Amino acid sequence: LKQCMHELNLSSDYFTPRVVKSRISDAKNKLQDPDALLKERQRFDPDAREIARVYRLYEQKLRSSNALDFDDLEDKALGLLRDHAEVLARWREDVQAILVDEFQDTNKRQLEILKLLNGERGCATYVGDDKQSIYRFRGAEVSLFRELKQRCEAPQGGNPPQARAQSLKLSYRAHRELLQGLNALLRPALGQQADGDLEAHRQE
Repeated sequence: LKQCMHELNLSSDYFTPRVVKSRISDAKNKLQDPDALLKERQRFDPDAREIARVYRLYEQKLRSSNALDFDDLEDKALGLLRDHAEVLARWREDVQAILVDEFQDTNKRQLEILKLLNGERGCATYVGDDKQSIYRFRGAEVSLFRELKQRCEAPQGGNPPQARAQSLKLSYRAHRELLQGLNALLRPALGQQADGDLEAHRQE
């Protein structure tokens, strides 16, 4: 990445490798190639064009070196399942049920992998808490958790029809005063998006 920035004459005083890598990683998490990144962000992000240039050259160098970065491991797994029916069929045969914990920290790419593996069987359980979403800086999108929950709670039935949502609001860890403070702190920030207040099993 540093070599790409050097070849493109980008000032390291303004564009640090850490920042550029984070921006590229965020785009990959959203399944965006350099063109999609530029199209989405160029209207309001003055750096989008330069980031896209680095991203494009970076991908070229990875391919020419027959190399992958960390984000590519998930991306290539997604492509393998999406583009090769025989591979997907084999994995669906092996994976009879799916359990995902900390689902609030999932990114779009990971969700697409889960959808492909699960298919229409409905044999998946997702556990999460939007109040504990702390990995936005690594590409997690808590909106994916909330959208799934809304689909499961739809008045016409879940989507798929057998989908259900179950709220677990009783905490066995924290005492009442702590949870009251937590609820008061998070309620203004999360508003109606949060899954209600937590309740304490312990009263002291």
